Amino acid sequence: MDPDKRKTPRIEFHLEVVVKGCEGTTEIRDLSLGGLFIRLEDPGHLKEGDVVHLVMQLPFEKTPLYVRAKVVRVTSEGVGVEYMNLLPHQEMILEQCFHIFRHTMPIAAS
Repeated sequence: MDPDKRKTPRIEFHLEVVVKGCEGTTEIRDLSLGGLFIRLEDPGHLKEGDVVHLVMQLPFEKTPLYVRAKVVRVTSEGVGVEYMNLLPHQEMILEQCFHIFRHTMPIAAS
C-alpha cells in the first residue's frame, strides 16, 4: 500500500492473534490506530471486503480484545485489515498499546 494513503502511522508489532475461521499460524506483523497487518499461512481464502473477527491478548491487558475488521489488502504473506465499529473502550485499549510501543518498537517499513 502506498504510505501516502495510510490514515495513521503504524509500528512493527508481533503478537499472536486468532482470526476466527482461519487455521494455522496467525500473527500481527504491524499495528496502527486504524488497523493491522496479519501474517497468515494461507491468506488465499480471504478477499478484499471480507469481514473477519479477531481475538488478541494485548500486553498489559487482563482480558482478550475482540474486534471486527474489514480486509482491505491481501498479499501472499497475509492480510491488511481495518478495524470496524470499535467501541470507545476498544479504541482506548488500542491507543494505549500503540502509544506505549511506538516509543520502543521500530516504525514498520512500507
